[in-house]
Amino acid sequence: MGDLRSCTRLLASSTVSHAHQGDLNAVTASFRDGLRLADSLRTEPALISYLVRVSCHAATLSGLERALSLTAFTDRQLAELSDAIAATDGSLDLVQAIVGERCAAIDCLRNPSLPSGSGEIGVLMRLLVMNPSGQPGD
Repeated sequence: MGDLRSCTRLLASSTVSHAHQGDLNAVTASFRDGLRLADSLRTEPALISYLVRVSCHAATLSGLERALSLTAFTDRQLAELSDAIAATDGSLDLVQAIVGERCAAIDCLRNPSLPSGSGEIGVLMRLLVMNPSGQPGD
């Protein structure tokens, strides 16, 4: 996930750099690539993936915001950027992430000794099912 965020920051920087150079087609391409990169996490069921995706979208939009303040775009280019943003509208739905987290929590509650529950949610769920002796509950 860290690499994804780094790539997103690079694309946002690329968007700004191309705006400084006046290459507006490259600005649009870098911006779209940033959105596509963030959307690569669209089907991931984990909450952390959702949060990284939101962060990547925010960084991409921030790069565009800076680019828009640096140079003038044509109406066609603005329409393309607007369409790219509109295509992501509603795609940042939290439901899938919550369902994935709920499934992981249910799995941990049903099987607290499974190694698959070793992540943060697994540790929290095991703590919830511990009895006072510190042993997993039945």
